This record gives sequence, C-alpha cells and structure tokens, in this order.
Amino acid sequence: MKKIGLITFTGDLFSFGIRSIEAYLKKLGHEVLTINCTSKEDNYINLLTEFQLRLLAEKCKGIDVIGISIISIHATNRLKQVYSYLKGNCNSTIVIGGVPVTLNPHMFLEFAEFVCVGEGETFFPHFLNSKNNSEVPGLGYKSSDGNVYINAKLPYIDIDQIPIHRFDFKNTYLLNEQGIHSLYEKPETLYKFANSKGYRIFQSRGCTLACTYCCNRQLKDIFKGHGKHLRHYRIERIIEEIEYAKSIIPNLKRVKFMEDDFAAWQTTDLKELIKEYQKRISLPFSFYATPYALTTEKLNILIDNKAQIEWIKIGLQSASEKVSKHIYKRPFNKSKIINIIEQITSYNIFLRLDMILQNPYESYSDWAENIDFFYDLGQKLKKTSQSYQLIEIGLFSLTFYPGTELYNKAMKDGIINNDYID
Repeated sequence: MKKIGLITFTGDLFSFGIRSIEAYLKKLGHEVLTINCTSKEDNYINLLTEFQLRLLAEKCKGIDVIGISIISIHATNRLKQVYSYLKGNCNSTIVIGGVPVTLNPHMFLEFAEFVCVGEGETFFPHFLNSKNNSEVPGLGYKSSDGNVYINAKLPYIDIDQIPIHRFDFKNTYLLNEQGIHSLYEKPETLYKFANSKGYRIFQSRGCTLACTYCCNRQLKDIFKGHGKHLRHYRIERIIEEIEYAKSIIPNLKRVKFMEDDFAAWQTTDLKELIKEYQKRISLPFSFYATPYALTTEKLNILIDNKAQIEWIKIGLQSASEKVSKHIYKRPFNKSKIINIIEQITSYNIFLRLDMILQNPYESYSDWAENIDFFYDLGQKLKKTSQSYQLIEIGLFSLTFYPGTELYNKAMKDGIINNDYID
C-alpha cells in the first residue's frame, strides 16, 4: 500500500474532488493525507509565499505519490509554482488533475510529467499499481524522448462505490500564510466554516444541460460511451453523510446542497429524499437549480414536507432568447422562468438569480430583451408587495475556459487570442 498526499487550492476544507478520492483510496487500504492551500485574501490567482512552500514540502516528505487538483484555470500559475517547488524538493511522483486538466491535458503537460484525464477514483488504483505508463488508462504523460501520450479514457465511476466523505482530523491540513495546522489541532476551523456557510455536500455528478461555456458539455463529449454523465448518490448514502456531519460538528445549523441542479432528481426520488431528510436531518438547507427542472410539482414536494429552504440559486445567465439558445445553447422559455420565480417568492423563499454580463456576442437588442424580461417580472411580482425583496441578482463576467465550446468559438472568431489565459 502507498502513502498518498492530495493537495488542493480551494482552502475551504470542502474540496469534493480530493475528499472523494481520499475516501476511495482509504477504502482500498492506502494511507492518505490532504492539504488545503490558500493564499493571501484566499485568491486563486495569488501565489504561495516561500514560507508556505517550505512547509508544504516538509509535509510531503516521505509521500510516495502527490496528487495536485485544480478546480479552476485561474489557479494555473499557483499550480506551476507548487509543482516546480515540490519537484525540486521532494522525491515523490507528482500527478496533476481536475476538470481543467481533463479538458485540456496538453496544456498542463507543457510543464508536468503526469496528468490524470478523468475521475481520480478510477485513475489512481491503475496509476499506483502499474509499472508501465502506457498501460494506465486515463494517464497523460511525457515519454523519455519528449513525446506526449494520452492513454485511453477511463469509464465513469459508479459513485455509490465511494464511501461517505469523512474528515480525517489528524491527516487533513489547512495551509495559509500563518502556517499549517491539522483539523485535530484546530477543529474550530471546520466548525466555523460549516456553521456559517453550511455543511456542503455534493450528492451528484454531471448536469442535465450542456452549456457552451461550461465543462459539462465537453465532459459529455470526452466520455461519451464511457458511462452515464449525470449520476446521483443513493439517498441513504446522502442522509448518512449528513448524519455523520451532525455528529462531528457541534450544533450544525444548515446544509448546502452543491450539485449543479438539485431539481434534476426524478420526482419520486426527490420525494423520498426530502421525506428522509425531514425525518432524520430537519435542518435548513439551500440548493442550486435550473428554472427548467424546478417544476411546480417538485417545488410543492418541498413545501408539502415543510422543508426549511434558506435560499435557492437559479442560473438564468441571459434573458435573451438568442444568447440563451444559440450562444450558450441553453433552453429558454420566458413565461416558464417568470412563473417559477413567482412561485418561489410566493412561498417567501429567498432567490438568488445569476446573470452573465460582458458577453461580446450580445447586441443592443439582447440587452433590451433582458430589460424587458425584468420589467415583465416586476409587473408579475406586483401582486406580492414584498416579492422583490426576496430576489438578489448575482452579476458575473463571461469567462472563456479552455476546452469549452465557447472558448473554441471565441478563439476562431478572434474575440480572444492565444495569450488569453496568461
């Protein structure tokens, strides 16, 4: 069995990717430690200090294999910094992974020796037990002659084979500018975060939509024929993990479901999930949803079971039919979206509505269509005088992520160029 170190840059202790890989590798008998690195102001773009790098290298001494995971392309410079430092100060084999790596492995193989293309749970057992790189599915690597190879894809994992995510307090570390400490030394780090923002649980993988700006569209294409893209954990497993969270976090106040679309559950399954949740957990919770999957019937399941919903976040992204359907390739039905927003607020539920701005493909007519949408929404909500106070609009700038369809289109159209990421 191997000693494995898993490093991430999220810094919030709820790094679903490495926590899942950690749980699976421990099930196989490996020894695993995880290190959550955060920089000044918890900004992905900032580099780690020399002090942090030394502490990180010391903690990785004696590790057989180091896995570094990134969740966003914004962390690329920090990834390069950490990879280079560990490569020069540790004898460990280092492999990097994460969605950006899977979407564009060649970009990362410009500086790394090994990359994981796919889900780490299925990749690591092959990587740890093989002595021949060419036999490891999902491995991208540089050979001794400098050539780059990307091996055959791994199938998606059956996520119910993954044990529930438990915190190994003695082997879970947080590295910041002040130093490095384990959860065993400072458990209040976890308690404070979980109680302020909620215990975060990612109870599914994949998405029903295939938006051009999102990784899910490309992942569906990359792994076509290798398994079902949208996968939910068993309901009993979800409830067991939250029960575990309640047992280790004193006075846990709330839960945050982090899956891309909570409403993507089949109606009968959602009914069972909420029934069990109310019976055994009964804490306020929040979730993300699309306005297309969140039907009146599903919303009524929550209301009828007296679920305490703190907020729902819905990704509208654009109220222009052209931008939604032809640029983002998302469904769009104005009346349906307005109706579900009206229903949510009628139950006094706080709604966060996300919009994407600064899209170079938008025209004046698209902006006017967005204004018309919010005017019509306002007219609809006039019936309930307080409804407008229940809506918060989140504004985000459009970012082109390498490997996505919209990134490729923007490159082809001359909207962005080769130095966009830098």
